Amino acid sequence: MRGAATTALVLLLTVAALTLRLWHIGFGLPAWYHPDEPIKADKALAIAAGDLDPHYFWHPSFMLYTTAAGLRIAEHWGAPADAAHAIRAGRIVNALLGTLTIPLTFWLGWRVGGRGIGLGAAALLAVAPLHVFCSHYLKEDVPLTFWVVATALAALQVARRGKSSDYVVAGLLCGAAIATKYTGLLALLLPYLAHRERSGPERGQLARFGLATAAGFLLLTPFAAIDVIGFGTGLAHEGSHVVTGMKTSALSPLPFLWTFHLRYSIAPGLGWAATGLALAGFVLALRRATPAHRLLTAFVALGYTVFENSPYKPPPNFDRYVVPLLPFLAVLALLAVSELRKRSAALAALALALALLEPATRTVALLRAVEPDTRALARQWLESHVAPGARIVLEGELVTDEGAPVVAYTPQLTGPDVTYTFSLARLGEPLSHFDYAVASSFIYDRFVRFGAGDSETRSFYRRLFSRTPVAEFSAPLGSYGFHNPTLRIYRLR
Repeated sequence: MRGAATTALVLLLTVAALTLRLWHIGFGLPAWYHPDEPIKADKALAIAAGDLDPHYFWHPSFMLYTTAAGLRIAEHWGAPADAAHAIRAGRIVNALLGTLTIPLTFWLGWRVGGRGIGLGAAALLAVAPLHVFCSHYLKEDVPLTFWVVATALAALQVARRGKSSDYVVAGLLCGAAIATKYTGLLALLLPYLAHRERSGPERGQLARFGLATAAGFLLLTPFAAIDVIGFGTGLAHEGSHVVTGMKTSALSPLPFLWTFHLRYSIAPGLGWAATGLALAGFVLALRRATPAHRLLTAFVALGYTVFENSPYKPPPNFDRYVVPLLPFLAVLALLAVSELRKRSAALAALALALALLEPATRTVALLRAVEPDTRALARQWLESHVAPGARIVLEGELVTDEGAPVVAYTPQLTGPDVTYTFSLARLGEPLSHFDYAVASSFIYDRFVRFGAGDSETRSFYRRLFSRTPVAEFSAPLGSYGFHNPTLRIYRLR
């Protein structure tokens, strides 16, 4: 009966997680509110039409192929093969993989500390704002997390049993993680540490693991072996971002004392109470000399060190890089609750309630505010209040991976009197030449809030913000992920 009750609870958590991840899954469409989605839609459309070569390696190919497969299924049910439906198909794939990470997290927690820890960790991940919102985007972070947790489970099997088949399975899953996002290379640590946990491990097993990893990667990114130059160029480009960051948003960890992702990514994305518990659980796990605890702490330590030390933290949604850490942090948080229960059941219950209710209420409140997006509201205001012929400049134009301009961080307008720029501070002509200017927090936050860029840019925004905007649009809880930037509209003359 206990097993049946556990299965029912895991199923209930999975259904709840799916509901949250599908809520507003079509946000913004057919407009582009996410700058990385259009190019992925174009590649998926070409693959669905029969060209299996993505001609694109800034990211590996797993998401492109699964999005193309989802689009073909949608076509079978009558959906047109266009960019908007390709994005919707890819988002649904991500939502499903995000949902499937919930039972995987349960099994990980169970293997680490028992049934209760597994259930609590799965519940925490199910409602975590960062995981829920990243499951809404055609991006690689949530699918990567799915493969990383699956790799962790396979690594525990390597540590426990160590059969050749265990190494092969772990390698295939590692290869899938790398074929989803290049930072999946971090997952290699898990089976390697599991291998080291075994007494007298055979060297041949590591060779099997390595071959299986390569096979898993090439199975899902096959053209990396055909277009070697293109693959190398894409991999080098992404690697350079990790090392040097983007010029407009490079942030050193030193001014934040190596707590940037802790303060701005993990705590808001998992909940402050859960984050505090996870830190306590990390310390507890360090004191427990079991393979499962060592794998947990080593992966969290390595992942956080890499992400925190990288200056590549471009707003908005820089927090997506730490998404693969969330299931492990959820398990660590429940380890702390379990330890607390040994001292006081009431205090443990209170800690668990806070750890779950805080992110759950925040997630629901944020989801309720998704539509209408501030960009849609600002567009309506501009169309109804700005006289024909007035010149408008809006910041928030970016470029895709292939250099094509895309408007995503600001209202999308048309007409000869509309000018788009990346940042108002870097406009090619004086601001006084325009009648209206629209500033987007998705751009100015990187300079004003986080201190990226040069002092001249920050001074420009301070001068601009000394004016009173004629209109301002923001969500009740502020922006989160790629939703609801704060938009300030200024009349200049």
